[in-house]
Amino acid sequence: MEIQVKYGKGVISCHLPDHIRSSILESPDNAPVPSLQQALKASLNNPVDAQPLSALIRPDMSVTIVVPDKTRQCILDRILPELLEYLTQNGAASDNITILFANGTHQPQSDEEMENILGTFIWQTLRIEQHNAQDSKSMKYVTTTSRGTEVTVNNLILDTDLVITVGGILHHYFAGFGGGPKLLVPGVAAYDTAKQNHSLTIDEKGAFHTECRDGNLDTNPVYLDIVEAVQSIPNVFSINVVLDASNAIAGYFSGDIVTSHRKGSERAATLFEVPIKERADVVIVSSGGAPRDSTFIQSHKAIHHAYNAVKPGGTIIAASACYDGIGSSTFLQWFTVPFRKLGSELLSAYSLNGHTALSLRTKLNKTGISLLSELDDATVSRMGIVPAASCQTALDTIIRNLKSSPLLYILPYGSLTVPVFIE
Repeated sequence: MEIQVKYGKGVISCHLPDHIRSSILESPDNAPVPSLQQALKASLNNPVDAQPLSALIRPDMSVTIVVPDKTRQCILDRILPELLEYLTQNGAASDNITILFANGTHQPQSDEEMENILGTFIWQTLRIEQHNAQDSKSMKYVTTTSRGTEVTVNNLILDTDLVITVGGILHHYFAGFGGGPKLLVPGVAAYDTAKQNHSLTIDEKGAFHTECRDGNLDTNPVYLDIVEAVQSIPNVFSINVVLDASNAIAGYFSGDIVTSHRKGSERAATLFEVPIKERADVVIVSSGGAPRDSTFIQSHKAIHHAYNAVKPGGTIIAASACYDGIGSSTFLQWFTVPFRKLGSELLSAYSLNGHTALSLRTKLNKTGISLLSELDDATVSRMGIVPAASCQTALDTIIRNLKSSPLLYILPYGSLTVPVFIE
């Protein structure tokens, strides 16, 4: 059997021997909305727990539209022109509309990258800004949450008459689901705000918090802290988009930034959670290509999902280009700390993405991981991962030592698909 998965902007192939039992884990077929324009308009006019967007618009008002950066797929080049037309038809002036990229703690994007994301029309029509989490002069303090997170956000969010968030909803390995409230915190928040919020992934024993997991919102301390934070930010209208693996729109969920996101998350769960009755000896996982595999930090989400589907002692083969490198300057330092001390070190001196290092090293204690990427072998090995020259080489090496009829899963869109083990 020959398989192909996306890798960066291309594809890679791998041949599976006949004696391997294999199955492709992917989302069920989706019936996309018939008309992007009509579906968006219907969502804006019939929002969840909010007035219609048209009722919020005044001719002289300033509007800031918060959008995800290049690491989050959201077909903004198709959605934003329709949204701009809706806003101007209802009285907003394009001169008063600003696009703000919710970069979170990520690196800034180039002009070319931003134009590709937004489309040339929006790029040339509206004012475009990028959030810089390290620029304290561009931010204001808002509140401190009950969990101790000091919430400081971009001035544009507080100085505008209307904030509109536009983003996709996907499972998130420690915040439950991405999009919605996360576009504001940590999306347009200060570095220290993101750091304090993300540190909630570590429990009081120094382990990765069991409630910080894919699909869990009700008891997730990271998510609940974000919700508390964004409720102190006024005049927000949220547009949440659920896309399938081919980027067709599976639904719009607009309105209150918390409750509309919750409804959209229910749709994402039905689309991306895939039940399995048996864990596999080997899982081949692709993040789904660019931009989902731009960095190792982003690619870890696919590895995390693959881990749900592999047996203890099994192996994950990850195909993620990581063409923009690791994705964090504070990540690799946690691989010099002995694993038994890692949790206590994080409790006393947490740094951003420390929890990702803890999550990865916890996996590596139970599972082998091979990585095909553009990272240098020394960096991959430093993380305890086996560098792979190709998917085929990695697979051939692994199956030599397996039983006569091993089980293998393929996750072609590992950053999206969440295997759920049914006992």
